[in-house]
Amino acid sequence: MQRSRQQRWLSITAFVLAIAILALPSRSQAPTGKGAAAAPDATGHWHGVWAAPGGWVYEADFQITEGLGNAVVADIHWTLRQADPSRTDYQGKVGMTGVEHTKGIFFPAVGVVSLEGYALDDPNTILGMDKYRLILSDDGTTLGGITWDHGDWNGQFFAKRQAN
Repeated sequence: MQRSRQQRWLSITAFVLAIAILALPSRSQAPTGKGAAAAPDATGHWHGVWAAPGGWVYEADFQITEGLGNAVVADIHWTLRQADPSRTDYQGKVGMTGVEHTKGIFFPAVGVVSLEGYALDDPNTILGMDKYRLILSDDGTTLGGITWDHGDWNGQFFAKRQAN
């Protein structure tokens, strides 16, 4: 019964994700030629939510900064908002925070941000390091996609650009 509920949740979430992605204008619809706007940049302040099957929800606040070439780094400040009900060891930790340090690359021509955690500042042991495959919207205001989530690639992450 529990597995069926998780599969339904994942199917519904995947459907919503697909609709959201289809609603975004394609790059082919973006103006081209003289006077066309430059491709959006992933650097800046972001705020969002990560969710995974089992009822996990974390809130994220982070700044993506440039490195050399197309390299990027981000220190993601996570707050645990909801834990898997079966994980009683996490129930008292809702509201606690930690930081995941990530580094990766931004592919501006296709709007892809690939990040991977490499270190944690996590005194409350609420975090694990993850890998992120994210797409930047054509207007540069939304960043979203999937995360490794310990090998299943079923974590979902969405963030909105914030004023610096």
